[in-house]
This record gives sequence, C-alpha cells and structure tokens, in this order.
Amino acid sequence: MFSDEHYDKNNLPLANESTNVVVELTIQSITEISEFSSSFKADVWFSQIWHDPRLDFSDRNFCLTNLSLAAHQLSNLWTPNASVCFVNSKKVEIHTSPTQNILLLALSNGTIWVNHRVSLQGPCQLDLTYFPMDTQTCNIVFESYSYNTAEVRILWRDWDAVTIPDPNAKKLPDFELVHISNHNATLLYTAGLWDQLEVVMVFRRLYGYYVLQAYMPTYLSVFISWVILIVLILK
Repeated sequence: MFSDEHYDKNNLPLANESTNVVVELTIQSITEISEFSSSFKADVWFSQIWHDPRLDFSDRNFCLTNLSLAAHQLSNLWTPNASVCFVNSKKVEIHTSPTQNILLLALSNGTIWVNHRVSLQGPCQLDLTYFPMDTQTCNIVFESYSYNTAEVRILWRDWDAVTIPDPNAKKLPDFELVHISNHNATLLYTAGLWDQLEVVMVFRRLYGYYVLQAYMPTYLSVFISWVILIVLILK
C-alpha cells in the first residue's frame, strides 16, 4: 500500500483542498495539580483521524475492512503529527510500556486513525484569593503547527470530543474536576489562518481537610487562649 509509486508521503492527501483532521481526546487520569509550578499532570489518549484517498484498498480486499499496522509504519505515510501539537504544554512524553503506545489503524476507504497514549504537563491559571474554597482552571491547547487552514483543518470530533471513561479520574487528593469543555477558534498569524482547539478543565478544591486540620485547631487554640486570659483577669 505504501510502496505504490504514485504515493508520496511528502504530499498532502488532497491536492486541491484542505485535509480535515478530526481530533479526539480521552483523559485516562489526572495525577497532580501543583500550586508551585501552576500546572497539572495527566495521562491522555490523543487521536487524529483523517481521510487519505490514496490509501483506499477497498478494491483489493473485499473481506478486510480495516488493517492494524505497527507504529514504525507511520514514517511511511503522510501524517498530521507535524501539524497537530500541544502548543501550551510544558512537557509531553509518549508512554513506552514496553514499546511506544501508538495505535495505527487504516480503514479500507483510506481513513487513517492514529492514537497516542501520552503523559503531559500543562498550565493552570491559579487564583488563590478564596483558598481553600477556590476553583482553578487548567487548559490544553492544540494547534496546527506546520499547515495553515488552506492545507489542513483541525476539528473536534462531532460526538464525545473529550471524554473521561473512569469517574475516579475526576478526583484528586486535593481537587475534584467539576466541569470540562472543548472549544475551537481560527487565529490570524503572519503566515495566514491557523486552527486552534482547546480543552478547559475547572477544578474545585476539596476544603474538608483544611477545615479539620488547619482552621478548626487554630480557632480552638485562639478560643482556649481567650478563655484562659479571661480567667486570669477575673482572678
């Protein structure tokens, strides 16, 4: 399929129109929110889906509807990996347990699905004004890096664009995820128009620990001190 002399991985799948790359994000777990670095850490599955008519093999095999390929085959075909990236991440690593966790699936009609399991660290906009009854916002931003909208459009999947399969993934020792939303925008840069996708997560601090372990002992200490002081004065 990739050895076809008419296939060139350096060319876009569609010559006369932009290629739509559909993005889907599955949050496996959120492991940490740090006030010191104003960031969060999470493990996610990141999918990119696009149609490349040059890879259509429906006329060659009428029984096989999809083909699972080894991750090293990514280097043999055009992919938007150089296009869709985490532009605001502080650190991103592909899981290797024991090898790189990359799914490469080719459908018979030429649709390609690539999924990466990655560990990432992203920014949070921390505001501690109402600590410990505060809410904090963190976000993940995807943007097309190598191609503008004339060549590649990045879009959220129409259904369940951002999901969290495990309800326990929403709970951290100090926070609970209370709202998650996804947005899209088109930005104007010097080189043209560029698509941007964003995931916004709102966390609420679990303040029970602070009330029981910090505030109540402090209030009791102050109260007892005042009682002792009043008793001493009355004597």
